[in-house]
Amino acid sequence: MVATKTLKLAKRIVDSLSVSSGDAGFWNRDLPGFGVRVYAKGRKVWCAQVQKPSGRLMPVDLGPLES
Repeated sequence: MVATKTLKLAKRIVDSLSVSSGDAGFWNRDLPGFGVRVYAKGRKVWCAQVQKPSGRLMPVDLGPLES
C-alpha cells in the first residue's frame, strides 16, 4: 500500500474515501488491525493486518466492500 491513515471507519467516511493514484490503506482507530484498502479505480476492500512469524505486519484482503 502506498499510504496509510487512521480514522474512525463509519459508513459515511468509508463511502467518501478515494485516492488519485496507486492504493491506500485506511485503518480503523477503534479496532486496531482492521481497515479498508482503496484502489485508484474506486474499488474498496476490507482488510486486516496480520503478523507473520518473522514479526512483520502484512495487510490481507478479506473481501469487497458492499455498499
